[in-house]
Formats: sequence, structure tokens, C-alpha cells
Amino acid sequence: MMYKILFLSYLLCHGFIGLQAMDPACFKLTWYRDLKDKSKNTCEKAPSYRLVCEDPIIITDNDEPPDTDDLWDAYKHNRGSISCPMTSGMTCTKSTIYKNEEAQVIIYGCGIDHNEKLDKETGCYKGNFGAGAVAEVCPCDSEVGKTPCNYAFSILKAGECKWSAMLTCLIVTNVLYRIFIII
Repeated sequence: MMYKILFLSYLLCHGFIGLQAMDPACFKLTWYRDLKDKSKNTCEKAPSYRLVCEDPIIITDNDEPPDTDDLWDAYKHNRGSISCPMTSGMTCTKSTIYKNEEAQVIIYGCGIDHNEKLDKETGCYKGNFGAGAVAEVCPCDSEVGKTPCNYAFSILKAGECKWSAMLTCLIVTNVLYRIFIII
């Protein structure tokens, strides 16, 4: 009986390891409040924005940022065109440039984790961008199989952590093993 439990635990852990082999996704795109010409949907076609840009450029009909839930659904068969893998040592980022407290540019992407520079209250980094603009960069960690986390502000505050699938697997295996040793 104990061999069956250990075998089932092995299968469970193997499944979790397989899931961890896939990288979670981050949104990777740019939105500009004042860009309305739908033919300029790449950084190359909008050269005045090359300094701060991540292809593709999503153009909305109003002055509102794109609805990322709608985007994720609309690109369900081609999500790689609006996302990047959050590989080891990387984090998802949402960089917003504000002017007069209104978002002017939002760049979603993958970046290097710099938790030591984050504001402990917001989980974000803020700084002056020049000409009265303020830049805010908010990192987060996505989960495999879920909508990328960088659709909004930081999900996790600096220093907060989540249990990994492997740790959960080892704990469940240990509990099952102890239960069946007692019986």
C-alpha cells in the first residue's frame, strides 16, 4: 500500500514539475493615449515613439488603456504576439508614464527583478521622466496557465512570496507518507 502512495506522490510531483517547466506569460505591448492611426501599430511605423516602445502597439478608439482581459481572449490562438515568457530571474512589468496624473503611455513587458528598488507601500518604482512626466514601474509574478499579472498594478508587495508547486508537492507527499506510516 505504501508503494502505491509513493508512486501516486511521484506522479503528482512529476505533474507539478512539468507545469513548472512551462514559463508563465507576461503581457508585452504598448499603448499610447494620443495615437489613433491604426496603420501605426508597430514601433517601427511610429518612429517618434521608438524611445519607449514594445511591439505591438495597441490602439484604442477612446482615451482609455486596452482591456487586457479582452485582449487575452481575442489573442487566445496567438498569445505569443502580445506576450513574452516570464523566465527565471525575470518578472512581468507594467510601466506607465503619467502627465497631469493621467496615463499617457503604458508599456507591458518582461524585465529583470529589482525588488530592492521598490517602494515598500506600493510595490512599484516611481521616478521623474522629464517635462513634468512621472514614470511608474510595477513588477509582478505571473502564474502558469493564468492571465498575465501585469494587466494592473503590482499583485505582490515587495518581500511577499507564494508557495511553489514543487514545495506544495513535497509537503503533500510528506503528509501522505506520515499518515500511512502511522496506519
